[in-house]
Amino acid sequence: MKNTDIRVRFAPSPTGFMHIGNARTALYNYLFARNQKGKFILRIEDTDVERSTPEAREVIFSSLRFLGIEWDEGPYYQSERVTLYQEYAEELLKKGVAYKCYCQPQELEQRRRETQVAGKPYKYERTCYHLTPEEKQQKTGLPFAIRFLVPPGEVSFPDLIRGNITFKGEELEDFVLLRSDGTPTYNFACVIDDYSMKITQVIRGEDHIPNTPKQILIYEACKWEPPLYAHLPMIMGPDHAKLSKRHGATSVEAYREMGYLPEALVNALAMLGASFEADREIYRLGELISLFSLNNVSKKAAVFEPEKLKWFNREHIKLMTTEDLLSRLLEWGFKSDDKNYLSRVLTLVKERITVLGDVHNEFIYFFQEPKTYDDTGLITWSSGEVLENLGLLKDKLSELLDFSALSIEKTFRSLADERSVKAKELIHPLRLVLTGKTVSPGLFEMMEVLGRTRVVTRIEAFLAKIKQINS
Repeated sequence: MKNTDIRVRFAPSPTGFMHIGNARTALYNYLFARNQKGKFILRIEDTDVERSTPEAREVIFSSLRFLGIEWDEGPYYQSERVTLYQEYAEELLKKGVAYKCYCQPQELEQRRRETQVAGKPYKYERTCYHLTPEEKQQKTGLPFAIRFLVPPGEVSFPDLIRGNITFKGEELEDFVLLRSDGTPTYNFACVIDDYSMKITQVIRGEDHIPNTPKQILIYEACKWEPPLYAHLPMIMGPDHAKLSKRHGATSVEAYREMGYLPEALVNALAMLGASFEADREIYRLGELISLFSLNNVSKKAAVFEPEKLKWFNREHIKLMTTEDLLSRLLEWGFKSDDKNYLSRVLTLVKERITVLGDVHNEFIYFFQEPKTYDDTGLITWSSGEVLENLGLLKDKLSELLDFSALSIEKTFRSLADERSVKAKELIHPLRLVLTGKTVSPGLFEMMEVLGRTRVVTRIEAFLAKIKQINS
């Protein structure tokens, strides 16, 4: 097989947000296709009419684009291919490898419950397969599903990650191909689509392993060569339970809204179940493409740790230029009337940002006066002597022509000497006054960015507020 013949697909159902697990599957397919110079196909499995929505479909598209995952073909929609599935089902009926099933859902559910009460696993009894010609004739005109007749014997397939996997034929029941309303089941539509789209490798989550023998049986019944399969390890939460909403955000859109970079999310997803180079964790998309191989994917479940994702995001922010970070922040939705000022703020705080939202949430004091002050700091730094020193500092800063960090620091040192106090006894209170917090970037550099007017105005406002409280 030539590399140009390699074709993989990502086939999500448009029923909700893009889950982290689905995003990892899409990424691995994309990395494999690009590494092998093959094609990445996008297929939307939307035959579940009740749950599929146009909004969820758009979320799939926007999430993939956000991550930088571009598809070469598609999107193809299963809902537009129902006639094709029905035609193939009719062919399987004619071959005698499928049969009509007239059993009603209520009947099947009742049998399933009775079997479970008896402590046994339920398996369809082939009731309709064993109907006599006369009994079938009596059911003419009644709605029916089409079931696949599972042959005896084992079903084996080589998994590109896990090695050979075997299922016993008696473990499989005669599964439905077409429902009574004419819509296909997942396993049947999947096979018809993968065959007609010439898919060569199916890379998907390990929860699909039980589906694979059913799909291979359909391939064999149709005399088609099945693709190669690779089942990715499960993604678990920090508590080693299956990743779910109780672990926090689990969708690409949620992390996007919080201000995570696509580079960081891609990097983190790529490391969920795969390893690349020793003693290295930070990769860009292009590097991942060149290094990716299914041989690097583990069988063991991967643990998704939100704290680790934060670390990835911090590291990727550090790699960005201030100009790129500014552009990304504005694209994300941050509002600014002064891009030059915002750029100076970002230069100062870039090393302290975990997500884009931190610029507003953690460093709001660059854009508006503090509305509250840290209680501990307020108690410590609101004595009469401190307030007097702040007043003197305000006067000196008001007269300072060169409002640079170096000049500001000299002013501090000079006043500290005059007042016979340590410089920190001026620095700590003023940090509280300017930010409302006891921790910030370097005070003098921060003051230079804030500018004389903001600094002096905030000192005046603080002194007035304390005077009001004490009066």
